[in-house]
Amino acid sequence: MKKNKKHHENGKNRKRKGGKRDSKNKGNKKAAQAEKKKEQEKKKALKKIGLKSLPTESVTAQLWCIERAVERALEKCGEKHLRGVDLNNATIV
Repeated sequence: MKKNKKHHENGKNRKRKGGKRDSKNKGNKKAAQAEKKKEQEKKKALKKIGLKSLPTESVTAQLWCIERAVERALEKCGEKHLRGVDLNNATIV
């Protein structure tokens, strides 16, 4: 009978019992659990604001541009309407 060389070459490929592999697996398992918990918290936060996922960078950039345009328009509108008003003697209605 021939022995399988793969498992017997100087003991290189033999499975270890306990020890380092178990501690590595525990570390990976903890990291996976932490990642899963982080994902759940992210989903929960997104759900609170009515989203299923984060917007892409391009959508975020477009929203930022819209926000700036609205801010500028409101500033111009306010300046236009308050240009001739004396704020020191104005009455609040």
